[in-house]
Amino acid sequence: MSVRLLLSWLRGKVFFKYALTGILNTLIDLAIFSVLLAFGASAQLANIIGFLSGAANSYVLNRNFTFAVGGGLTRRSELSRVLAFLIVTLIGTAISFLTFFILDPLIGHFGAKLLSILTVLWVGFALNRFFVFRTAD
Repeated sequence: MSVRLLLSWLRGKVFFKYALTGILNTLIDLAIFSVLLAFGASAQLANIIGFLSGAANSYVLNRNFTFAVGGGLTRRSELSRVLAFLIVTLIGTAISFLTFFILDPLIGHFGAKLLSILTVLWVGFALNRFFVFRTAD
């Protein structure tokens, strides 16, 4: 995939849809986290369940809305797509951790968090577009 092709997608609606999906995923994560805490769940358990709920929503919306690749796959192919999505999610988690870890002492918590989010947004978009939800175009 060329840089020119990536830039053409970024100019279109796909990147905007990806960003909106990410915002919704974050809201779902925070809402479930908050509700579980209010009902007495441990913070760690609430964090894991909230994150996984946001990730599940991310897969469904990115598959059907953002990249609009829909169904039509064999069960095995869909399972491969889910596995690729999980790998991209783990890569994003690692990038987030490393970015925050490196930048936190230099620019503080919120600056490091913001740059971590922006880095994962761009990397996640590229990986999801080219590897997880690629089309035959």
